[in-house]
Amino acid sequence: MILFRLMLIVGAMALLSFLVIQNIVPSGELKIAHDFQSASPFVSPIYPEGRTEKLSDGVIVKEEPVYFDVRIPRKFSGAKLRVYYENLGADVFEAGLETTPGQKNFNFRPLQNKFLDNLDWPKIFDENYVLFARNGDFKTLEEFWRVLPPKDKIAVYRAPFLYNFKIPGYAPWGGERKIDTNLAGSFKFYTYIKNEPLNFKFVFRAGENFSPISARIFSRGEIIFEKEFVNLADTSDNLKHERTFRIFKDNLSEGAYLVEIAASRDILTKTIFGTPHLITFAPPLVFGVLDRGTELLTSAQRLYVKRLGDRQISFWADKREYELSELQKKYDIDISGFDRELKFLFFDGGNLEIDGDGLFAFAWNNYFNPTMPALDQAAVRAGLINYILTGYRGVASRGDESVAEADFDLQSVAASVNRKIKFVLSLPNLPSGAPGVKIKKVEVEFSGERAGWRWVRGKLRKLF
Repeated sequence: MILFRLMLIVGAMALLSFLVIQNIVPSGELKIAHDFQSASPFVSPIYPEGRTEKLSDGVIVKEEPVYFDVRIPRKFSGAKLRVYYENLGADVFEAGLETTPGQKNFNFRPLQNKFLDNLDWPKIFDENYVLFARNGDFKTLEEFWRVLPPKDKIAVYRAPFLYNFKIPGYAPWGGERKIDTNLAGSFKFYTYIKNEPLNFKFVFRAGENFSPISARIFSRGEIIFEKEFVNLADTSDNLKHERTFRIFKDNLSEGAYLVEIAASRDILTKTIFGTPHLITFAPPLVFGVLDRGTELLTSAQRLYVKRLGDRQISFWADKREYELSELQKKYDIDISGFDRELKFLFFDGGNLEIDGDGLFAFAWNNYFNPTMPALDQAAVRAGLINYILTGYRGVASRGDESVAEADFDLQSVAASVNRKIKFVLSLPNLPSGAPGVKIKKVEVEFSGERAGWRWVRGKLRKLF
């Protein structure tokens, strides 16, 4: 009897230890694979169902975007997504990782780009980049970075451009700038610093139980500042739910910096105060419900505008009016015919999302553009672009099946803390009714810190 009880105790302890080890993943490495033919405890079906067709050998993506979720037992620092698929007719196939839960803000990576696959330019590689050079005039990427051709001759496709952007003769204006924004959820903007701190104050409105807000500052692709704001003080007794948070970084070298704010969609950033006067926003911009008109400037050639609320909205692009009559419809607006770099935009209030292929500013004297031109096939064919810098390395094919990989950084992805991350599969510019891709299998290889004594001690410190 005693022996039997002892065996029960030992068995229970062994089972508990096994479950704990499985949850901790001591090696710091985990591989999850799924073919979407049956239910999985780790990987969701591809959704929404209306954009897919399930077959015995895969799932056809007919419309984009589609999503799938992956559940993980702990936080990891990186993930490699591997997709096994058959391309039925898509020119571009991309994958993205959601950076903030519920916001549909994704970091995209290329899986396949047929234009680049068929481009016969000489190309050179390093660990992070592929450079296509029309005339083959560089032997190494180090030489390219050192010489750096004119900005308007370079196009970038899904790769951070890490050049040292400078504005000749720039001088700070001094004083504090105010921008009324009413932006909902996450957003990001570029600013320019010289002999002054990067100093911004954000005034936002939220409900009683709002999620934390996080801020990051990037310099040439690297994070130089990161902070999460949890306990945020009220700014006024009369405005119970209006609060502020501030980011400050001093002793910065001259150049352009990217500021990224991650927040849930129910948080409205009403106003931004800052000492730097150059502030240019990257798309998309989501505006909370407004009862006033809003003016914007953009360098975009094409806009994608969506009405999110019931209120009817009139939208103007350089005095040409567009009625956004249908709720949640993405309106494709071509403004490439205007013969100036910056186009004037206006909408008369409401709840709106604006995306596009350029940058946005709230005033003429806020605008600057530290980015390289995005890949434009027409510009390449016209001889306007001589260099294409990308992270895309092509795909491996075996018969009709292709295999593509994409690496993602999970260290600052809020979703990974909640043990679920969301991937998106996108087929940009896929014509309506055209065949897309057939997904046969996905694999995700996660990597992170080994669960040694230092890892356990860190977890215990957070608990106690």
